[in-house]
This record gives sequence, C-alpha cells and structure tokens, in this order.
Amino acid sequence: MKLNERQLEAVNTTEGAIAVFACAGSGKTRVITNRIAHLIKDLGVAPSSILACTFTNKAAGEMKSRVEEMLGQQLKGLWIGTFHSVCLRILRKEAHHIGIDPRFTVLDEEDSLDLIKGIMRDLSVDVKQISPYVVKSAISAAKNSLVDPSSYQASAMLPKTRTIGQIYKMYQDRLSEMNSFDFDDLILNTINLLTDYTEIAKRYYDTFVYVLVDEYQDINTAQHKLVKLFARRGNIMIVGDDDQSIYAFRGATPYIMLQFADDFPGAKIINLELNYRSTQNILGTASQLVSANQKRHPKEIKASIGNGDPVIIFTGIEPSDESIYVVEKIRELNSKGRPYSDFAVLYRTNAQSRSFEEAFMANGIPYHLVGGIRFYQRKEIKDLLSYLKIVLNPSDSQSFKRAIQNPRRGIGPALITRIELSAKSFKATMEDALTAMMEQGEVTGHVGGSASNFLRLVRELREMANLNPAHEVIKYLIDGINIIEALKNEGTEDSQARAENVEEFLNLSYEFGKASEDSSLEAFLGTVALMSDMDNVEEGEQRVIMTTVHQAKGLEFPVVFLCGLEDGTFPHLKSLDDQESIEEERRLAYVGMTRAKEMLFLTRVVNRQLWGGTRLCEESRFLKEIACPEIVYEGIKKQTQTAREQQQRSFVKKSAQTVIAPKKEPVKVSTGEVVVHQAWGDGTVLNVSGDNAEVDFLSVGRKLLNLRYAPIRPKGA
Repeated sequence: MKLNERQLEAVNTTEGAIAVFACAGSGKTRVITNRIAHLIKDLGVAPSSILACTFTNKAAGEMKSRVEEMLGQQLKGLWIGTFHSVCLRILRKEAHHIGIDPRFTVLDEEDSLDLIKGIMRDLSVDVKQISPYVVKSAISAAKNSLVDPSSYQASAMLPKTRTIGQIYKMYQDRLSEMNSFDFDDLILNTINLLTDYTEIAKRYYDTFVYVLVDEYQDINTAQHKLVKLFARRGNIMIVGDDDQSIYAFRGATPYIMLQFADDFPGAKIINLELNYRSTQNILGTASQLVSANQKRHPKEIKASIGNGDPVIIFTGIEPSDESIYVVEKIRELNSKGRPYSDFAVLYRTNAQSRSFEEAFMANGIPYHLVGGIRFYQRKEIKDLLSYLKIVLNPSDSQSFKRAIQNPRRGIGPALITRIELSAKSFKATMEDALTAMMEQGEVTGHVGGSASNFLRLVRELREMANLNPAHEVIKYLIDGINIIEALKNEGTEDSQARAENVEEFLNLSYEFGKASEDSSLEAFLGTVALMSDMDNVEEGEQRVIMTTVHQAKGLEFPVVFLCGLEDGTFPHLKSLDDQESIEEERRLAYVGMTRAKEMLFLTRVVNRQLWGGTRLCEESRFLKEIACPEIVYEGIKKQTQTAREQQQRSFVKKSAQTVIAPKKEPVKVSTGEVVVHQAWGDGTVLNVSGDNAEVDFLSVGRKLLNLRYAPIRPKGA
C-alpha cells in the first residue's frame, strides 16, 4: 500500500526536528520503517548512524524485519530497540568509565522485589504498614524523575517516606555490592555517562546522526532527558499519540510530547489522522470520548474503510450477566465463522477476569489470560537463569543463593547464611567465600562434595561462555544438573510441563543465536531480562485473548469487548476526584476502544461486589460522553434503565454495606476558601473553573478536582 500525502511528508523530512502526532491505526510503524529505509537506500546513510527507540522488544524486532524486507538485505549495526536495550548495549561497552564492571546483571521485576523484601526484613519494617510493592513503585518513580537516594531522603517529610528513603539507599547499596542494575538504573547510568564524560558523549553525538523515537507519549522524565542527550544534532523524529498516553504510574506524561517544540524550537508538526484499522462507527465513538479531554493536541481521526457495524452498549444487573453476554456473543459470532483468535475481552484491572474465566471454562471457550505467570518467571526457568547470571556476574549474590539450592544438594539456609557473612566480612563474592571455607575445612562430607561439584560446574560454564554461543552453554548446564530427567522422573503432569518448559528454553536460546548478530550468553541474558509479557503472546492462537487495556496497547482485534464501564471500575475509583487522573482514564478507554477493527461492545453492570458488600454502580461517565445515535443498546434498554436502576437502588439500600453513589451537583467553593478532603485533609482553593477546582492541600500539594465527585466540603460546613 502506498504512503499517503502526510505519511510521505514525514518520511521525506529527514533534517531537523519533526513531531508526528499519529492517531490510532494511522500507519505510524510504516512511516518509521519507510523513513529508515529511505535514509539508508536513497540518502546513503550508514545504518550505524541511525538510532530508533521503541517500547517493546517485539515492536523493535518487527520494525527491523520490515526494514530488512524493504531493503532486501540484513541490517548490520543499526541501533534499534527499547530504551533499556539501547542503554544496556551502551553500558556493556562503557560502564568501566563510571567504575562499574561491564559483566553486571540486570534484575527482573521479581528479583528486584525480592531484594526489597529482604532489606525490609533487615530493617524490621512491617509489610502490613508499608507494602514492598509500594516501596518498589516509589523507588521506580524516584528514579524515573531523576531523584537519587540522598535527594529522596532530604525531601522526605513523613515517617513513611523517610522509611522508603532508607530502603532506597540500602537497595542501591545492595545492587552495587551485587554488581547489578534494575531496569531504571539502565536509563539513569546512561544519562550519567553521557552527562559527565564529554569524550563518551561526543562519540555518541558523532554516532547518532538520525534519531527516531516511537510511542513518544509514553516517555517519562528520565527517558526525556536521555532523548535530548541522544539527539543533540537536532535530527530527530518523534512519533506518538498524546491521546494514548496511559502510563502515568510509570512516570509518563503526555505533556512531554505536547511540549516537543519547546525542546526543539522550529520543530515541524504533522498529524496522521487517516485510520486504516477500524470502522468509522468505532472511531467516531472513541474520538467523541477523548475529545472531552482538555489538554490534548487537536486532531480528527477518520476511517478509510466505511462505517461498519454499530457500537453496542450492554447493561446487565451483575457481573455474571456481563460474562454470560460476552460468552453468548462469542459463540454466536464463532458459529458464523469467526475464529476465537478474532476476539479480545479487555478490562481495567486483572481482578475483573474471574467472572469471564469461569464463564469461558463452563462453556468450553478457549482463552489466553495475559498476565498469568510469564515464561521467564516460572521456577524452573528462574533456576536456570540464576546459574547463567553468576556465570556472567560472580558478584550476583541473589542468583548465587538460588542456584546453589536448586536442585537440592543438602545445602540449607544455615550454610547459606555463613557463606553470606563470610563474603561480607572479606568483601568477596559468595563463590570465593565458599571456596575459601572449603579450603579451610569448614565445609566437608556430603555437603562439601555437593558444594565442590556446584563450584566446578559454574567454573566450567564460565569457561564455555567465553568461547561458545549461549545455547551451548545452556545445553551444558541442563545436562550438568540433570534437570529434564529429574522432572520427567517425578511422573506428574505438572513436572512434565516443567520439563517441556526447560526444553523450550533451550530452543529459545538456539533461535536467539540464529536471529541475533551477537549469540553470546551476555547478549542472551540482556534480551531475556528486558522481555515483556506481551512479547510472549503467540499470533494466530485459536484462543480468545483476555487482558487489561494497558497490556493490550499496540494490539488489534476484529472484535473487542470493553468491560466494566461503571464509575469506580472504569474510570477507576482512585481517579474519580482528580481531573488529571480522569483524563488518563479517558485516554485508557480510548485505547481500549481503538483496539477494535470491526465490532466494539461496551459492557457494564448495575451492581458489583466490593469488600464483601454490594456496590450500586453508576454508569461510567465515559458512556455518557459518547451518546451517538448510531449506538445500539442491549440488556437493560436505554429507555428503561432509569426505572430498573431505581428498583436495584431500592434493593441495595437495604444493605448496610452499600457504597453511596457519587453526587451530581458540584460542591460550591470559591477561590481562597479552605476546604476539607475526606483523605487529604485541609486545602486552600486556588482557582475555580466550571465544575473543576485547583486545591493546594497541606498533605499532598496541588490537585485538580472535579467538584461533582470529589469528597470535599467547605471547612466548618
């Protein structure tokens, strides 16, 4: 298919800064790949002078494959990958300049959380008071905002944040001792490298002549700084859609994209508004919704393929009605020839999947639940990875402790603690500490023999890794610990599946070696560490996809069910009294709707269970914002909803556990007035605009509130 006029303009504008605001389904990947091909084939630019960053390994791989297909040759030297993989590549080469051993390992999310839990135990922090997940999120948010432990501790005012600051400091110290990074460190250390070392910065200034960044609406403060360091020549094209910015919890904000011209004065702005994916009825509904956001780049999305089927809104009494409706629609459409892989059930949170799973299992509909245990998080795979990590990085004490205990060798927690204390005492690795203890006769007998065999295997693997591709090292490891035979001998269905996972891991390493320019163990572990859940979804699987909207971003399906559209579910309860959060929730709903190519179903219920009680659910404000005449209503009909919901309301009010529906009349406040928020306490109204008010709270700072929903009252009222 030929490029349209605006796509061609984006491809051919190679010099200077350019921002491409690409509506959903408007062919942004085609623009990026055609631009790279144009630079190489038509302008003679060396592939090694081009940097292209995106947000998933899958997207980066597909992008590279498309460019190679256009050029009819394999690309050597092209810098293409996620921010994390690009930074990993740079740090492997340059880390020694900042005093870091280039053999460092990258902790995945689970390993990072385990390390935080261990520090909290050491500090006797009650996990009931502060969740390890909250601590991890706070540390990640600090790093994404370029806040180091010292700065975090200096600004911590509350006991909870002071405790988190202490954990953050110890966490970074432990990572340093282990010669390890977490994901966020990859970005931060690359920024430090390019900021503090002018010679290295100049080398990459000379290297990156053309910079392309995909999904620009998803970048956070740290990534934003990194982009500016990469693109100091000024030849940069960013592509994204501010209407699809949905990762505020990772520190992302659409305002970075909206302010691109401030970073690069004179930047050219191009809108891609012609959608090649969805019907006009779907796009019109989604566009009407997102246009309610105040802070966005103006654009008008249009379909290239006609109106199509009307959007359907279904209302049921309770979640079982919703799940049964979805099952019946899938069975009906499947009986007319649609394969199960055509369907996706999308929801706001993972907790909503239960009723759908039960209904699908009861009716024999195959499904794939995205967000289950990831392949690389399965125990047998994590065990193998722990060996490979200490082969590469002997200082990785966390991986050492896992490897030496899997498979079981009679080496228990008591000996592990002794090894760990010895390592800390002599400032040595646990491997060296164990070796010294054995030489001094402190570990003998059966346990000593097991430890000796373990150390010998690790050293043999390390020697192999210096000369051989990853798959040969992994094959030697699998044979060395006899894991496949041991699992098969257990004779259970679960152990057989785990043995097959080990075999699949070996197959993956072999495929990696064939597809990659670098087949080393170091390169393989780097790729594995940065894998995301959606990288593992098999295309063409004859199963319904069931996932959150966040995880579905970037995917498309002929038929989409977007479920749970009630205030408090979607938009989420935590966002109801904050205008910026509502705008993010609205963008999230827009993303969910625009995953649909041919048919879109929006579903809601009148009652949901919450904390053991029945919650009366108000219709999502998002449904009220898309009142199109083309929409078809099913379930409780639109014209009778009010009466039926009144009946439900009468029934639910009899329960003491009822959650009160949000008020509809805005609270009357005026500028300068002191108000009280149910959760945040006292605050001063800074300004009022329509139903919205900006309030400066003593506890949490400035918040933009919707006066119809925020739990506030004038002080003294």
